[in-house]
Amino acid sequence: MSGALLCTGPNNAGVTPADVQVASGGQLDATVAGGGQVGQDPAEREEDNGMVGRQRIEMRVPGLPAPLSHYTDAVQFGDILFVSGLTPLDENARLVGEDDVVAQARQVHVNLEKVLTHAGASFADVLKVTVFLIDIGDRTKINDVRREYFGSARPASTLLEVSALAVPGMLVEIEAVVGLSG
Repeated sequence: MSGALLCTGPNNAGVTPADVQVASGGQLDATVAGGGQVGQDPAEREEDNGMVGRQRIEMRVPGLPAPLSHYTDAVQFGDILFVSGLTPLDENARLVGEDDVVAQARQVHVNLEKVLTHAGASFADVLKVTVFLIDIGDRTKINDVRREYFGSARPASTLLEVSALAVPGMLVEIEAVVGLSG
């Protein structure tokens, strides 16, 4: 489903493929939570998950490696985009910058830029990041990379030192919350 948006949520009865723009010319696969299809009468769906009137869009972004487990690259809910933890893996799932936290941080920001571009946003739209580091002392090493991508924008931020990350050799992972306009 590369390059596709999965539009879910129980109240998408009137949503058509024309209602959802797919960046980079991806294919659209629209289904509704509870197993229904877009355009299906909500009464015919199995459940509404308490999301009546809200649209939830799952995004798989071209140029990112496939998710490591059961998640997607980002989920848009209204005008908020929740970006899954981004890894220093290239599009072929190869670790970039083995033993080099700066190179890894740069790849993570390259991957974040792909998600932002796909969603029609920029680094200035990032509201919050959570940074996971294997060594908290690496914070100062990655600050220049962060400034390079964020410029004068300063998102809210949480920094955590962790004992391990999902892929052996990873030194950094970053997740983000983004405000989308219009």
